Amino acid sequence: MMRHRKPTGLDRGVVDEHSGSAKHCLNCSYIIDGLPEHRCPECGAEFDPGDPTTYQIKKPARTWWSILLAPGPVGTVIFLLLVLLVPIIALLISLIIPALQRLW
Repeated sequence: MMRHRKPTGLDRGVVDEHSGSAKHCLNCSYIIDGLPEHRCPECGAEFDPGDPTTYQIKKPARTWWSILLAPGPVGTVIFLLLVLLVPIIALLISLIIPALQRLW
């Protein structure tokens, strides 16, 4: 059985392993997970870790490289398309261009 511990200052910036989200300051969006004090070091705003109205939860933005590198069917298909199709397209272009130059 996995035991959970209270976050420490060393855990700052680590997202929640279950939801993939992090607590952010309402004023400046600074990540406030695991801070030793209940005050944002960026803007000084106070927050209560037990009161969700004093902070905001943001999920990390999905970027094209996170989708590409993500395990699963979408990332795998994109990776295979890039790995397989790019060399094939390059080969076709290298064969077509000399043939077109001979026609002109």
